[in-house]
Amino acid sequence: MKQLTTLSRFVFAVVWLVPATTVAQSAWVQPKGAASVSVSFQWLDARHHLMPGDVTGPELTPWEIRKGIDVDSKWRDIGIVQSQLYVVDGDIGITDRFSLSGGVAIAAPRYLGTSPETPILDNGLFHGSFQDARIGARYMAVDKGTFVFTPFATFLFPVTDYGTFGHAAIGRGLRELQVGASVGQILMFGGAPKAYIDGWYSYALMENVSEAITLDRSTAVLQVGYFLSRRLTLIGLTTLQRIHGGIDWSDLGHDAGHTGLGAAHDQAAATRDWRLGAGVSFQVNDATSLYVSLNGMLWGEKRYNRKLCLRF
Repeated sequence: MKQLTTLSRFVFAVVWLVPATTVAQSAWVQPKGAASVSVSFQWLDARHHLMPGDVTGPELTPWEIRKGIDVDSKWRDIGIVQSQLYVVDGDIGITDRFSLSGGVAIAAPRYLGTSPETPILDNGLFHGSFQDARIGARYMAVDKGTFVFTPFATFLFPVTDYGTFGHAAIGRGLRELQVGASVGQILMFGGAPKAYIDGWYSYALMENVSEAITLDRSTAVLQVGYFLSRRLTLIGLTTLQRIHGGIDWSDLGHDAGHTGLGAAHDQAAATRDWRLGAGVSFQVNDATSLYVSLNGMLWGEKRYNRKLCLRF
């Protein structure tokens, strides 16, 4: 009975310690009647623009011809994109197995460089606006004590009609429905819970910018947490993401301007990336925890290379 009580407390702590940006996909849910509110700040720093993998071929692509350059690497240094992101998230347990969550983000990006795409957003100043909101639901279909299996669904949508063209665009401005499932495993050492593994896969049904192009996305995430003490937890996180469709920037020819797919090249980019991060969470008291992490991109194509992401 004592071990069960310890395990229950551990599970409750995992729910509280999951970063706010991943709570909508976590395998563990809030107990019935319990609720949490998270406020997070993210600083993103993008030093390079990533290019398609085939842009370094022997022949010039339409994009290279249009720009009058011959790219000899998979990235270009044409300026810096920095962004501040503020996120407010909430999560509530409707039953011991079913929970609802929601959140809203405010973004404030800026572009520092000599190749602005638009003078409105890329003027070197931060431009703040409400970005996207989300609502989601999770149902813990399997609960074996130390192992859980939880399907989920999340709907994301723009809050305002913000700008999507420019290096310092607020966001992609697209609606999406994410469906997937997560699994969680508590690891026991010496008869006591000491760590957890939380992994999930989601498939996003995306709003498209063209009838001829699909932008559905797969995302796979693996998160590992280790309790250094009753209050301090070390967390590692890796993410793989792929767009099933989209366009290569290198395929945009002379007709790619401020209309059509030229203006939607960020929204419609066939992006692929692999990210890795680590963080630490500190349980201040029964109702408050603090979390900080550092994230970077290990590999990617066809988008900004966000080299540094600091999250609080």
